Amino acid sequence: MKTLKRILIGILAIIVLLVIVAFFLPSKAHVERSIVINTVPRIVFDQVNTLKNWEKWSPWHEKDPKMVIVYERPTAGSGAIYKWDSKNPEVGYGSLTITASDPNKSIAMMMDFMESGTATGKFKFEKVEGGTNVKWSMETDLGMNLIAKYFGLFMDKMVGPDFEKGLNKLKTVAESTPEIKIEATNIQEQPIISIRTTCNHKDIGQTLGQLYGELLGYMQKSGAQMTGAPLAIYYSYSLEKFDLEAALPVDKVAKPSGKIKSRLMNG
Repeated sequence: MKTLKRILIGILAIIVLLVIVAFFLPSKAHVERSIVINTVPRIVFDQVNTLKNWEKWSPWHEKDPKMVIVYERPTAGSGAIYKWDSKNPEVGYGSLTITASDPNKSIAMMMDFMESGTATGKFKFEKVEGGTNVKWSMETDLGMNLIAKYFGLFMDKMVGPDFEKGLNKLKTVAESTPEIKIEATNIQEQPIISIRTTCNHKDIGQTLGQLYGELLGYMQKSGAQMTGAPLAIYYSYSLEKFDLEAALPVDKVAKPSGKIKSRLMNG
């Protein structure tokens, strides 16, 4: 009995010691990793800011390609939300919401892991020599949960490798995305015939070729003459969607026909 009593007292002493130590442990856990990506901030920013792009580089999408994902509008920028549900215990289920989006500079987000609590995340994009420095961080408030505080000590070792894997995949995806350079210039007032449409960045060449063919056919029927090189006017763009107008400069304003418009393009 004395031996058993000593064992119980020893166990109780250890528990008390662990509780006392826990009170002095950090109440927050922080994970942070960074990488330099050889491209401009805009391209990397869009990969993170557009939630559907996460499927290309997120380490958790790789762990369970079959997990169920639901996107809520908008799918990019502040207010964008996606929810996931996975049978893989390393992925689980929850939701991610972009809470702030500063173009090409930073993105803040809130993650809800349901029973496992919540966390805040942030991406920072800084133009540096050699490309863009991307810093990915996550922080969770453990409060006064003594057990969670002990788990918090290992958070960096548990989550850090996933951040590293995700950033390396993001680097591969971003560096393989073509940089589209846009320059502003003034032009003189010019009659044009045009067709406006939308497409993704991979189909721009094919789309413009098709539209120019339609415009050339209409131009021949209308009796107008081409006075310069074909034009492409971009109204908005992202990796998912380009809003563009294919146009041909002509010698006179022609009569519109269906989707083909005719107008004066101002400088």
